[in-house]
Amino acid sequence: PGTIESHTAITLDHRDIPHIAFYEKNDRDLWYATMENGQWTTELVDSEGWSGGGPDILIDKFGKPHISYLMDHPIIHVKYAVKANNGWDVEKIGDDEIFGRATSLVLDDQGTPHICYLFSWNLVLGSKPADQWEFVNMFHEMQRGRSTSLEQDSLGRFHAGHTGISFGATSQELNILYTRPEGTGWETEIIETFPFDDDDFVGWKESMMLDGSDNPHMVYYAVEDQSLRYAVRESSSNWNIETIDDAG
Repeated sequence: PGTIESHTAITLDHRDIPHIAFYEKNDRDLWYATMENGQWTTELVDSEGWSGGGPDILIDKFGKPHISYLMDHPIIHVKYAVKANNGWDVEKIGDDEIFGRATSLVLDDQGTPHICYLFSWNLVLGSKPADQWEFVNMFHEMQRGRSTSLEQDSLGRFHAGHTGISFGATSQELNILYTRPEGTGWETEIIETFPFDDDDFVGWKESMMLDGSDNPHMVYYAVEDQSLRYAVRESSSNWNIETIDDAG
């Protein structure tokens, strides 16, 4: 492969062998890399359009890599690739153009893939329990979110960290968001809100994990004061926010 851009993802299998998905900038393709017998090997996954942005990668119990990612041209789609005996099985998810710059992938205990992504005003969860993808809107209020992180809790329910822009009469704000299951639907909490313009990238990229008690922990970058921030939900709607680094 040629020049590597900043779209990368890594996971480890049960033997602690690394598996990496990355976007090759020159030809705008998705590639996969792993280590075999102490040597790195790479292979092309998808060369259709501009494929490979915002990847996420996981390894199933059979050792097969699964990758979610975006195709940016000629139209933006979410795509999903699974390693097969003779190459990769690749499919597009849904029929609509999507927005956002990242995907987030979870494989449940049955090996079913679940992919979270941003479409227009929606935070979408796509799942494939059988032959067809099924879609649920987890959130529908803000526009032009950029990133999302999907996690599954101890009860098999899904939680997402994500970003979204809200528009006022004379200004716009970027929000750091957390969406969790509530009854038969979803509840979204705003962790922090920042002034925003089109030249800013305040908190655009966030990352979230759940701890052993299913409490969410998030990290994000606030360009407003050039700080790296960490937030943990300690009780119902109560977030403890700390600045990790404010050196700029």
